[in-house]
Amino acid sequence: MSGHDDIDWAAASAAFDRLLVPTMFQPSSQEVVDRTNLQPAESVLDIGCGTGPASILAAEQVLSAGKVVALDPQPAMLAVGAAKTHTNKAAGIEWMEGDAHALQFDDSTFDVIICCHVLQHLSHPNKALREIYRVLKPGGRFATCCWRHFDHCPAYGALIRGMAKQSDISPEEVHAATGFRLGDAEKLRTMVEGSGLSVISVEAIDKSVHFKDADGFIEGVSRGGPFTRKSLDEYEEASRNAIFQDVRDALKMYQGADSIIVPFAAHFLTAHK
Repeated sequence: MSGHDDIDWAAASAAFDRLLVPTMFQPSSQEVVDRTNLQPAESVLDIGCGTGPASILAAEQVLSAGKVVALDPQPAMLAVGAAKTHTNKAAGIEWMEGDAHALQFDDSTFDVIICCHVLQHLSHPNKALREIYRVLKPGGRFATCCWRHFDHCPAYGALIRGMAKQSDISPEEVHAATGFRLGDAEKLRTMVEGSGLSVISVEAIDKSVHFKDADGFIEGVSRGGPFTRKSLDEYEEASRNAIFQDVRDALKMYQGADSIIVPFAAHFLTAHK
């Protein structure tokens, strides 16, 4: 990932782990890890691990005899993850700074590689997938997930359309929309197969995400979503307030007695070498 060197990663990492991991990223991580059928002695690489929700789930299954490497380009994300695990059964995770486009591992190193909501943020995902193929062992497994188009994620859809309206551009031109650029299942399949991996399945799954209210979602993405936060900072305060009001209005239909329950849809892909 590049172009975000001016983000306050320490603040963003803490907010991401507190506000977005429990609501949005823990369920996706569980789905990805479940699809890998991990075995106790296997070696696992989690690319773009963030604060480690998928790494921790994998470690609980393999660390008795295997290993888990959690890789991310941002030291602040790694620090938050490591701080969470130093006293529990995931304490053996190896937290490493690294670049998905140039993995620092020998060929055929890992039994399993996982990658949760990361490929769409990479500047060169095809190059990263070739690296994934290289460091997987023969017969090794790969599992990933990417958000579907923001039409299938109405909270983000409302945010992106609000930003587009304030900028007088199309929603697809909003920078925050890049998080959904691999939302087409066939595009994702073709990209993965282009690396040499053999795709086993691509499945669209809707997850229900809970926030206390619309402002809970707004706080989560504006404080804990590093890339969305960066995009929102480019707007004047009055424009940001208008964007947030558009989100509140759009999410009224999802408001329950104690929370809003909003669909978030993703494609989950599994492959092997």
